[in-house]
Amino acid sequence: MKNFVLYIFLILFTSKAFAFDFSCSEITGLLSVVPDTECEVVHSPLRDYAFPTSRFVAETGVPNEEACFTGNLQFEADGKNYIGHAMIGQTINSFPAIPATPQMFSASDIVKIRNEHGKRKGSLFLKHFALIDFSVFQFDEEVAIVGGTGRYRGARGQLQISGNLFTGAEVSGSVCTIF
Repeated sequence: MKNFVLYIFLILFTSKAFAFDFSCSEITGLLSVVPDTECEVVHSPLRDYAFPTSRFVAETGVPNEEACFTGNLQFEADGKNYIGHAMIGQTINSFPAIPATPQMFSASDIVKIRNEHGKRKGSLFLKHFALIDFSVFQFDEEVAIVGGTGRYRGARGQLQISGNLFTGAEVSGSVCTIF
């Protein structure tokens, strides 16, 4: 009996039934944003699910248009085109408040994604660490993909964003999903 239990245990825990197969795709695209007076990310129904421990700058009395942004992420992955509606909010962090260029900031995003035909594919949840040079509005960001919904449920990955977010910054990296 003891050998039978051990045999079943080995079959179950060495089989694909308990393994996650991540499929990764390289993505390239452009992100453009504008100030968001409504601060969509803070009021999104996905906010508590995506970022249960995040505190947004807009929740401290800073005007929404100074701490929140909305925009479009257009990208290609696996030869297909996608459009994402990005909701971005700066988050509270422990970066020093010193007058320096470039400035550091952190942010959390929810990006709702549709394919080129308008079919909803899901959402990605992103966490940013960024440097910005306000003299030329040059952003350099490292972004961690920390989850998602729909096609992107359980997604992981990383992105780099570089350029002027207000005129269109380049985005590149990879997204990995459990499908």
